[in-house]
Amino acid sequence: MLSAARGRHVRVRDMNLMAMAEAYLRGKWLGGRGMERELARIRNGPGVVPLIHMTGSAHVIRVRQAAVFARALGELAVELSGGPAEVTAAGRRAEEEGVPLWLARRSAAGPHGGLVTVAVDRRLIRADVWAEETPGTPAVRLRGKAGLTTEELQTRNPPLTVTVAGRPAVLTVLDSSVRGWVAVLRTVKVQWELEGRDVESSRLLRGGRPVALLTRRRDWEVRYAQVEPLMDVRYETADPLDAVVAHFFGAVCGAGDENALIRLGTMHPVQDPYGTGGTDGASRGWDDPWPTNLGSTAGGASGGWFDGGDVSGGGGGGFDGGGGGGGGGDG
Repeated sequence: MLSAARGRHVRVRDMNLMAMAEAYLRGKWLGGRGMERELARIRNGPGVVPLIHMTGSAHVIRVRQAAVFARALGELAVELSGGPAEVTAAGRRAEEEGVPLWLARRSAAGPHGGLVTVAVDRRLIRADVWAEETPGTPAVRLRGKAGLTTEELQTRNPPLTVTVAGRPAVLTVLDSSVRGWVAVLRTVKVQWELEGRDVESSRLLRGGRPVALLTRRRDWEVRYAQVEPLMDVRYETADPLDAVVAHFFGAVCGAGDENALIRLGTMHPVQDPYGTGGTDGASRGWDDPWPTNLGSTAGGASGGWFDGGDVSGGGGGGFDGGGGGGGGGDG
């Protein structure tokens, strides 16, 4: 683990080492919201270094020798990720998936014998869901303008772009006097509807036929999870596309008495959400904390990670990176 003053620490096993290693091998250091900075631009002497958590969040630490610390941790990340060849291969797979490595990937068993994988950043307003080991099964992807608030997305036609197999789809939210709020995903050929079933669960229909039951996780399952578990999905067909759409709704919408509530955006407006302003150009925000709200980890006596929206800046716990950083880990 990486030790710090005042009893705080960050466990190496809690980091997204593969993403950090892949950027490091390209001569970059990964920061918040996927931004990168040239290693050569990290100063010698006191400075800040972002660390990427397995949830995709960025935590910024202050060290005595920033450049030395970053290079030592980069080498450690490559080693613990299986070496340069493994890291490079992971980078290629991520490019093929269309999802950067820093985004947390959460998977669940699908009805087809493979996995359904979900990658979402609610603040950046993006979601990608796809089926593993099933060539030809379409991926469902959502994009929105980063910086939008949750309130701005609670409309009949939320300002979101959705594609299925790369082709445009339409996501709408309808208010029915009989069925209550219903979320609808429509392509040229198919329509899926998510309607509330009871307080905790919702039913997914395709063409009016039930294809999956989505149930919210209990509070205790989420509160202390290192990575927030996916919504529980019970499949009622063997079609992997139905499974992908079910997990898409599970990641993007609420279920039960929160059915069709869009779970994206921020509570308050985010200034410069893409980090495009300032003298650093696109790298502005690289050294800012970036919470993803996808989980938390216990951090020992008084430290560790918290992945909520109230993370403050300024370098955290005064980490001592002057000795060449890290010295191994428990991950």
